Amino acid sequence: MKLPYRLIKCLAFGFVFIASSSFAKNNILPSGWRMPHSSELNDDWRRKDPDKYSIIRADFNGDGLKDRAMLLVSIRRNEIGLFVFLSRKGGAFKTYKLDVVKGEKLLQAIGIAKVLPGQCKTACGKGYWECGKGDISDVSIKYDAINYFKAESAALYFYWDERSRSFKRMWISD
Repeated sequence: MKLPYRLIKCLAFGFVFIASSSFAKNNILPSGWRMPHSSELNDDWRRKDPDKYSIIRADFNGDGLKDRAMLLVSIRRNEIGLFVFLSRKGGAFKTYKLDVVKGEKLLQAIGIAKVLPGQCKTACGKGYWECGKGDISDVSIKYDAINYFKAESAALYFYWDERSRSFKRMWISD
């Protein structure tokens, strides 16, 4: 039996929602933070991504385990946060809070997307501004990374740095 495309799409979205909900129910989310409601992710530009540009599943640190990056909303404050949950053997996670911005309304414009490994020009390398002391014009991304962006505006990448065993950030556009 062939299912209509619309039903397949609904079922796929339901699976993502169920998988994400179980992630939250397993006490993985940091205290005081929640996943965005579907009504907060219904802007037209988000329709191009099955996870509405709010969740990424990838191997960010090269250990062969699937990690997760998520946009979360503060329960008590008017804030949005970008969190990474690095998988550990045995099903545990190490949580990294990469960024927090004031204003829940910003969720209408902020998204995340996966960046594949490779060489990337930085914002100053692309000429958005002059590279200053300590700035680099390009960066080599060894593992999957996170494109943290404001729709039709600025973007920066978060990528894993082996030497510091932490995430680094690099502006890609203004």
